[in-house]
Amino acid sequence: MGEKMLNEIEKISAIEEPRIYDNDSKKFIEHFYELRKRLLYFVAAFLTSLIITYFTSPYVVNLLQSSAISHEIELNVFKVTESVSIYAKTMLLQSVCLSFPILIMQLFLFIKPAISKNITKGFIVFSIIVSILFFLGVLIGYYFLTPFLFSFFLGVTEDLSMNTMYNFSDYFQFVFMICLLTGLILEIPAFMVFLTHLGIISPTTIKKFRKFLYPIFCITAVVLTPPDFISDITAMILLISIFEIGLALCAFLENKRKN
Repeated sequence: MGEKMLNEIEKISAIEEPRIYDNDSKKFIEHFYELRKRLLYFVAAFLTSLIITYFTSPYVVNLLQSSAISHEIELNVFKVTESVSIYAKTMLLQSVCLSFPILIMQLFLFIKPAISKNITKGFIVFSIIVSILFFLGVLIGYYFLTPFLFSFFLGVTEDLSMNTMYNFSDYFQFVFMICLLTGLILEIPAFMVFLTHLGIISPTTIKKFRKFLYPIFCITAVVLTPPDFISDITAMILLISIFEIGLALCAFLENKRKN
């Protein structure tokens, strides 16, 4: 009798285990297809942005030329394909800026079923703030940081009494990296505050990892900025300053929550 019961239990277990496995597999496949759908929406938005920016790229190129003229810089083209490359790069930069909010929104829609309503409201506010900060960073990089760095470099060139021929592609790459870097830097405090709000990180934990984060900031600044000492130092100071601002905001949020 006991052997029969054991055999029946084994049969039932053999039937139930595949069902559990099948359910897990179905959930994984559903999440995978949902993520793929969200990423496809983002890709579609990015490609649409490329089409739109095809018509706005001449305006951006003229804007870059005007900023160069204001510094009395004569831009040159040294390759046959360089003109097309310049327009392609301007389209890419504009498309990244336009589709970035779409990426944030799609990520939010993907994780929305798994989070509470309170976190959902926080994420919506966070998405809006992140998008605004990114655009603000790009504008700060173009209108303030880039002129400052160019004034410095031109001053050094004049002190050396040397004539420099400026390549349009190199000039664009310089402006592009500065704008992109400042846009991403301003995202740091928003992410820090949001993760603190969720309870994933705390100011105490961040302070413990500060000694590891500073070298990472320095390496990132060197990699992303043009290969010159002043750009590297400027980017390092910006990264560290913004990080400390984010840390102060996290500490304020933590104290407010405790009180």
